[in-house]
Amino acid sequence: MEAVKVVATNNRSVESRFKPIVLDRWGNDENLQTFLYNLSMAMPLKGRSNLLEPTLVKELLGRTQGLAGEISAMVREAAILAITNGAERIGFKELHGTDYQGPIQRRETIDEFVRREHVYSKAAR
Repeated sequence: MEAVKVVATNNRSVESRFKPIVLDRWGNDENLQTFLYNLSMAMPLKGRSNLLEPTLVKELLGRTQGLAGEISAMVREAAILAITNGAERIGFKELHGTDYQGPIQRRETIDEFVRREHVYSKAAR
């Protein structure tokens, strides 16, 4: 929990240790389609997952903010769910049913934690 507090604050020592790298976000284009096709082929599922289906692309881009690592994480969680529920393919049900939390949800969780800790520490004084 202490690590969350450090990262969530404007800590100069953390800022000086890590160089920020800004990556372009994926858009719904040919590069994304190639990435999703290759990703779907790498999943250890018996059935064929069509990640290029428009509803799946919209769900992926919406929840991941178009970040490659986030897309991979969400697809990986959907693949685990597909194996667990016996579908053996990723469809909207599996993609939408994951416990995946995108960057916005994680930020909100951290903000809520910091807010609660602040209120708690004020009340303890």
